Amino acid sequence: MKTLTKLSAKELEYYINVRRWKKELDFLEVEVAFIKLLEDEMERFGARRDKLMNVSSFQKLADLVVDKEQVLILLTTQLSDLEKLTEGVHTRQSGQLAINQAQLEYQFNDIVRQFRDIKGHFFKHIGQMIAGRRKLVH
Repeated sequence: MKTLTKLSAKELEYYINVRRWKKELDFLEVEVAFIKLLEDEMERFGARRDKLMNVSSFQKLADLVVDKEQVLILLTTQLSDLEKLTEGVHTRQSGQLAINQAQLEYQFNDIVRQFRDIKGHFFKHIGQMIAGRRKLVH
């Protein structure tokens, strides 16, 4: 933390946001793996894969994983640049850091929004499946 005091207030804000976004992307990876596992389990119990998520949702999820990896590369680069600033090594102009930060924020928020849409669709279908099975039992 001592070295972080070398960053300007704006650079420190960038650093904190990048670290937070990286942790959230790491958790998103866990959530994607969970959805895939849950989907496989539901299929084992007789749910057709296309009933859980339509083909476009599968493609969106696959695309989202690719997008996440690209953003993760940008996050890692931005974090590295900010850490180099704390060491007194200026690799980028502060204007470029701001541009990168704005781009990261836009891309990160887009990934989160897309994932929430996919997850909502998936859980909606699971809920409908469960409700349908309850009707069959009663």
